[in-house]
Amino acid sequence: MAEKKGKYEFDDKLKEGAKKVGNELKETGGEMKKDISELGSKVKGKLKK
Repeated sequence: MAEKKGKYEFDDKLKEGAKKVGNELKETGGEMKKDISELGSKVKGKLKK
């Protein structure tokens, strides 16, 4: 029999789902940060001209 981490099976499923969502948010946040820094560099370049 498989050992359960939480008291109930749905607790484990909720935790797994939350981890997946958290990882997706981290990934999306990293991409947004990169895009914003690229835009910032472009704006700085245009302001200097």
